[in-house]
Amino acid sequence: MSTPPTFLRIKNSCSNNIWPVIQSKPSSPQLSNNNINTGFSLRPGEAKTVVIPPGWSGFVWGRTLCTYSLQGQFSCVTGDCGSSTTMECPSSTSTSSTVPLTTTLAIFNTMGMGDGQLTYLVSVATGYNLPMVVVPKGGRGRDCRSIGCTTDLNKKCPQVLRVMHEDECVGCNMVDCQAQLHEDYCSGLTGYLNFFQGLCPLAHSSSSSTNNTFACLSADVDLTFCANDLQTTRSSSTGKKEENEKSYDGKQKKNIFHGSNGVRMLLRIGNKASTRTNPF
Repeated sequence: MSTPPTFLRIKNSCSNNIWPVIQSKPSSPQLSNNNINTGFSLRPGEAKTVVIPPGWSGFVWGRTLCTYSLQGQFSCVTGDCGSSTTMECPSSTSTSSTVPLTTTLAIFNTMGMGDGQLTYLVSVATGYNLPMVVVPKGGRGRDCRSIGCTTDLNKKCPQVLRVMHEDECVGCNMVDCQAQLHEDYCSGLTGYLNFFQGLCPLAHSSSSSTNNTFACLSADVDLTFCANDLQTTRSSSTGKKEENEKSYDGKQKKNIFHGSNGVRMLLRIGNKASTRTNPF
């Protein structure tokens, strides 16, 4: 029996617009080849469902403060993927994909499973910009549970790691901690990474950690930005349906849907950019 696809529902519970990204790993089937948008916008309260094919592996993150310039260039203060004139992100090549550093990152893997198993994690190891929660729906397994980070780390980010925009902290840059500071400030019992782990215990806070990776069999996924808690569900307890929902082709829909290679990463702080290798 063939493995069914996974329905990934992405919802914006933030008070402002966000521009989510879904990007495949280089060795994974490319979603753009299946006519699936890899970058799009969501207004507050809006959601979109993407059908993920079996064997897919990749990343999801959110972009903030995105605009088009007078010259038609599309860019974002956090989460920017170098999409240039469109909000779609560049497709992965055979050796690399572009994943920004100063962003909260969800990582999914169904590659080589064959039995419908999905592994997933939420990471703040390389940075943070938005609260994010991942909730498996209808799956089973001992490690099948809701995960993520509901804390606003931008309000708690140490000053030296802050990404600023108009006097407001809009992101926290974890990856350059050891490059900017003594190692003791970044690791150990009193380090920043341990501090962030305490604030977000169900998210990766260190690229060397093997904890907080979860797995489900035959699960669909709800991913919510700015969720209030880890129990985010598709519909309320009264059974009311979500409004402003989109299918993967971008059309409005009011009904609920049925249910490693090295990666080149782009960091933008102010007008500066640098690339690193994704540890995941």
